[in-house]
Amino acid sequence: MDIELGSIIAYRQWVLGKKNNLPVLLPTIMSSTPWPYGTVEAMCHIVRSHHAPVRGCTCGIYAMKTPPWENLRIPRELPVGTFINGTVELFGKVIIHEYGYRAQYGRVTSLSDIVDCSMCRQPFAIGSNKLTYLTIIVPHQVRPIKQTKRIIYAFCDECRNKAYEKAKDKRAHGISNVEILATAAGVIMEHSIYLELTSDSEVREMYEGIRKLYLSD
Repeated sequence: MDIELGSIIAYRQWVLGKKNNLPVLLPTIMSSTPWPYGTVEAMCHIVRSHHAPVRGCTCGIYAMKTPPWENLRIPRELPVGTFINGTVELFGKVIIHEYGYRAQYGRVTSLSDIVDCSMCRQPFAIGSNKLTYLTIIVPHQVRPIKQTKRIIYAFCDECRNKAYEKAKDKRAHGISNVEILATAAGVIMEHSIYLELTSDSEVREMYEGIRKLYLSD
């Protein structure tokens, strides 16, 4: 069933991050392209001649009928960072599926201040001082400028301590805490990846920046 008029409030998850020093919402898997600020218009990257969304294609802006954090978990073999939950307004042409929607237009309407531990996926409030944050910095050369993507990983106290305990022999041989946490999260270490611990206040500031950029009228 397609809806041509009106709008729908639906649910999404993103990954907390930064790109070129601006706080952004990143997709939970696959693409590294940030969700744009303001209203987003869907484009089909497979058949550019049709107007997204189209039946029989995968194009469109995706969102769920129910909160995805209640019944959807990204497999542990796909570590992607720290989830942030929210709602989006979908409008224009909307195609209804069993569990969600694909829409022509969308915009962020609310963001939760609850994030998931990147290991156990248990929820914690930003600013609760119960999380240790690790920033993965990935420089990427895009002519004519160099862009930098930062992905935030969060570790609850229990998971952080378990990772440190498991790697205590490596710590004795000079492996740093940030490397231990990155390994525990399944981050593939490459020469272009840099690691740094991020304070709770920095993440809170990033979250407030995301709210201003995405929720402002």
